[in-house]
Amino acid sequence: MAGLRFADLQSRPMEFLDFTSLTLDEFQQLVPPFEAAFQARMAAWRMDGKPRTARRFTVYNNCPLPTPEDRLFFILVYLKTYALQVVRVLPTSLRESQI
Repeated sequence: MAGLRFADLQSRPMEFLDFTSLTLDEFQQLVPPFEAAFQARMAAWRMDGKPRTARRFTVYNNCPLPTPEDRLFFILVYLKTYALQVVRVLPTSLRESQI
């Protein structure tokens, strides 16, 4: 999924559905509440799970997931495909890190 962005798939609805199990309309409905929850979480907590005490959260120019759509897309694709990676490893002697 390296480098795959929401903008890359928004013009290909069937592929988007394959990646996320959501239609574009369903996805767009989820973006505002997701971003509100994300911003609330990041206002109170750092990425390492500790309470935020000094600097407030900002999205940097070089952020790998700069838009709310990219953040939600990444999470949905990760949740859908992570289990598949684990299942793929089960019948073999390979460790997951070797794939």
